[in-house]
Amino acid sequence: MKKLKFSEDFKIPIMERVKISTSRLSDKHLSVGDEFRFVFVPIGNNRGCDLRGVITKVERVKFKNLSNVHADNEGYGHVELLKHELRHFYPDVRWDSIVYIYQFQVIN
Repeated sequence: MKKLKFSEDFKIPIMERVKISTSRLSDKHLSVGDEFRFVFVPIGNNRGCDLRGVITKVERVKFKNLSNVHADNEGYGHVELLKHELRHFYPDVRWDSIVYIYQFQVIN
């Protein structure tokens, strides 16, 4: 089964369905309908976690074209907060970088 890694900080927002998408700078080769396992890092703190999801939508968007809708789906109140967070995870991101947005649904 495919896996998507998340910071442990996102575990509760994902479980509570506040965070329903993730933005990545690399293609994770996931398509609509693909099932995957959530992996929360650090790994040592999630023993017994068996959370699975299914991809419901995939988008490719330039970083500069991210919107408040994308931010809301990630649990952020405003697109600038999302962009700030993405810069934290991906310091080399540019305005014209392609961002892969994977919308998902928890299926456990």
